[in-house]
Amino acid sequence: MRRLPRVEVEWRDSCSRGMWDSIEGHRKRNGVGPILSIGYLLQKTKQVVQLAQSHSVANDDVTDTITIPSENVVRMKRITGGLTR
Repeated sequence: MRRLPRVEVEWRDSCSRGMWDSIEGHRKRNGVGPILSIGYLLQKTKQVVQLAQSHSVANDDVTDTITIPSENVVRMKRITGGLTR
């Protein structure tokens, strides 16, 4: 099993609201805020940061991935400690 770095990523997300409301109502409730995601770093390029939530001990498989546009990333830091393997 390859040891992938664990990271915490703060990033800006988009927001959608699928309901009827006034224009002002939508402007007041934009719901956009910073997001924190923690996972195993699969790749970091000029275009994207990609994380996996779970990494198999038996093989190199991963699951539950998220791909974040690099331009939306506010900061990323490596997480150390806490694992027994």
